[in-house]
Amino acid sequence: MKINSALVLQGGGMKSMFTTGVLDAFLEEDLFFPYIVGVSAGAANGIVFLAREEGRFCRISLTYLHDPRFMSVKNYRKVGSYFNFDFIYNEVPHQHDIFDYDALFEAEEELEIGATNCETGKVDYFSFQEAKHNDDFQTFLQSLYASCSVPCVCKPITINKISYLDGGIGAPIPTERAREQGYDHQVVILTHPLKPEQASRIRNLPPRWVYRNTYPAVATLCTRHAEISNRTIDTLLAGQEEGRITIIAPDDTFGVYSASRNRSKLLRLYFHGFEKGLSIAKHIQTKE
Repeated sequence: MKINSALVLQGGGMKSMFTTGVLDAFLEEDLFFPYIVGVSAGAANGIVFLAREEGRFCRISLTYLHDPRFMSVKNYRKVGSYFNFDFIYNEVPHQHDIFDYDALFEAEEELEIGATNCETGKVDYFSFQEAKHNDDFQTFLQSLYASCSVPCVCKPITINKISYLDGGIGAPIPTERAREQGYDHQVVILTHPLKPEQASRIRNLPPRWVYRNTYPAVATLCTRHAEISNRTIDTLLAGQEEGRITIIAPDDTFGVYSASRNRSKLLRLYFHGFEKGLSIAKHIQTKE
């Protein structure tokens, strides 16, 4: 079943195991969306969802949880990033746990990945359907690398001579992009609890001086991260009150943080998402 709403996916590193659970439940219930937009780990989840590979994101995350090629200081010293994107998104799907690229390229839905332009501070969006039409999946894959490039622990990714960092810097929750694409009705998956006391705890990203000389626009965004995030949450809550937006958020993250390696906590978060996803999917299908 495909509903005429956008699917909006927040990032969050390993906290995105909640998103994985929700999306696996949607796959279980055959619930799909014509338009998906995601940043950071949300974008990675979006690609797996397009390919209908239920369980893949969870399986890969747990299989390579303690593999230094996945995330480690060694990676940072070797390739300049804590996360080895070439290993995660190239070597693993081609050599170790084969990804169904045929299913991905058969997908008719649009997926846009947001990455923060280091020069302008704005988020540029990269279209899956456009990449497929132009036979340029490599650039789309690079946009995934860029969108997942967490400030300070990952180097910027260059695409068409432009440097990019994590899409979540400029668009923590890319709901505005979905609206610009014509989707007032949205299903938004968050990776943090949606409670007033939780929202107030959203902190700014690295201090301004980290990028002050190299990328001043990024430095400014880092100092405004909490403001941008909380303003976006206010917009989502208003949309929820109007019945246009369905927000799916964890009640608790169970101690999981962006680079967590605790298998039991990650599984707990995944199944929490799966249960929420089943409940929401049945509710949406009933309304439709």
